[in-house]
Amino acid sequence: MIVPFASSVIREAYSAVPYYLKEAAYSLGMTKWEAIKTMLGYIKSAISAGIFLALGRAMGETMAVAMVVGNTFTFPKSLFDMGYTISSLIANQFPNAEAYNYMIPALYGGAFILFIVGLIINLAGLYRIKKVMIKG
Repeated sequence: MIVPFASSVIREAYSAVPYYLKEAAYSLGMTKWEAIKTMLGYIKSAISAGIFLALGRAMGETMAVAMVVGNTFTFPKSLFDMGYTISSLIANQFPNAEAYNYMIPALYGGAFILFIVGLIINLAGLYRIKKVMIKG
């Protein structure tokens, strides 16, 4: 879920590299691989920004995360055990929330926490992208 979005941001940043820098790299006698490596060094903050933005987007995906991570209501004993994310908790428990007194406010609280974490990650990614655009 992260790779397509991150790769599109990185591809756009790579195409935004000024043409004279590419020409300067080739005029110095660099091979194509060396020129690509130089351009990737030029857009390294855009690479991290693309990964941040894709991570923020993937954190908000509900059903995809619930199906990939799993939805067992137990504490994981290993890093690779199935877990229960906030988004899958909301998706799985909301239909039954009417039966419990404080379940709906708790689910809204979890959604708010998920929103804040996603907002912080996306703002960090946008800040890094703005640094790239100002530099270039």
